[in-house]
Amino acid sequence: MKSSISDVKADSPYTDLTPVDNADPGGTYTAALSFALENPRVKNIALTGPYGSGKSSIIRTYEKNSDYKFLNISLASFKEDKTAPVSTTLIERSILQQMLYGADANKLPYSRFKRISTPENPLVKSLILVLWIIASVYLLLHPNDFHNIEVLSLSWLGWALLVLFVVSLPVVVISEVYKASFGLSLSKFSLKNAAIEIEEISENSILNRHLDEIIYFFQATNYNVVVIEDLDRFGDPDIFVKLREINKLINDNEKTDGRIKFLYALKDDMFAHEDRAKFFDFIIPVVPIINSSNSLDKMQERLKEHDFAKSIDEKFLRDVSFYINDLRLIHNIFNEFVIYYEHLKSDNLNVTKLLSMMIYKNVYPNDFESLHHSSGVLYSICNKKYEFIRDNKIKLKQQLDDLRSTIKLSINERAQSVNELINSYIGHIVIHAGRPVYGIISNGNRSLPLSHFASLERFKLLINESSIHITISPPNQGGAGNKYRKDLFRD
Repeated sequence: MKSSISDVKADSPYTDLTPVDNADPGGTYTAALSFALENPRVKNIALTGPYGSGKSSIIRTYEKNSDYKFLNISLASFKEDKTAPVSTTLIERSILQQMLYGADANKLPYSRFKRISTPENPLVKSLILVLWIIASVYLLLHPNDFHNIEVLSLSWLGWALLVLFVVSLPVVVISEVYKASFGLSLSKFSLKNAAIEIEEISENSILNRHLDEIIYFFQATNYNVVVIEDLDRFGDPDIFVKLREINKLINDNEKTDGRIKFLYALKDDMFAHEDRAKFFDFIIPVVPIINSSNSLDKMQERLKEHDFAKSIDEKFLRDVSFYINDLRLIHNIFNEFVIYYEHLKSDNLNVTKLLSMMIYKNVYPNDFESLHHSSGVLYSICNKKYEFIRDNKIKLKQQLDDLRSTIKLSINERAQSVNELINSYIGHIVIHAGRPVYGIISNGNRSLPLSHFASLERFKLLINESSIHITISPPNQGGAGNKYRKDLFRD
């Protein structure tokens, strides 16, 4: 007995990575899409938001509850070199293939793109062919029987049906051959070598070259909305211009009745703000369903029904959640985590460390793969563990020796208090003055007596001076001051 999708999700610890069809509980996006699709002036619609914001889920939700017929074209790029540009020809070819091959071959009998068509009821058709051969042979062997029958008799009617059957089958065959011959272009016909070459399609602007095919496709099918996803991954705005032109030509055709809408799912920064508003007839922004602020909640939701949830350090989850803002990535992390956990489950298993490796595996898959070959960044770090320990031991030993030296110097220090150190410093100034000292001029102020610097707070102002001025008599006696450099008294 097969289980429903809801039963599978309820009974399984895994979650698929496909878009969901219940992503708009409030109906906000549904209302916006309905407005755009029902508006005859709107032909090009943009659903904008960052990667992983839920654009595909919103589209699937609308498709599920809508009477429109959708043609979905996905152009996700998974090439290894993200910096290398993708040929526009390849992009156009992919669009054309997904568009034309999305319909049954029998619905496009006049298309130049011939596809394999699965024969319907081959046994019945074979039986009809056998009967036709028998009837044809009978007519050839008995050509005079028609003149010997009575007019309007049953034998005459049967003879007429037999003749009609023999004649009609070649007509049907010729009609099918005639349909199949449409669009066949020959560039070479050679009887000597018995070779026929079909004219090759130019690789330049495939969409423009096969524009008639695209228009014919929409004439022969009943698609209303063309959904184009991930086209922004290639960073080529020119392809959008071509698609807009094609959209206009399709809708200007009298047989399509202007009913075709193009719905693009793309990131916000694909166009500058002026170009975006000019290119699209209606723009619907998507508020991301997950970001760094609520990714912790999404991760905890996946842990609710698992027995290992309490074993995972919540502080660790909180720390890593700031760097994970893709719901599909979270689902895949925990899908793989469950598999690894079931295989490695034991009393000594550190569940938090296992989860950290699954996060590392999904965020840095290339480096994780390198671990199997004893290479990569993480392998190099782990391989240098003892080297790091040795270097840290040396640093710690040096710090310990410095502290011991400081302790030894403090033990040998004659001054036993801060006041004794202050008195020694000021006494050193007086000794180097060579004459009686009344006070010190600090920070350009008036002369202050030596007793003024007895406290630590005032003494700090003195030691931060670039130079020290002393006075040898009270200010009211007009004594001159002498200037001494601070470095004379540092010892």
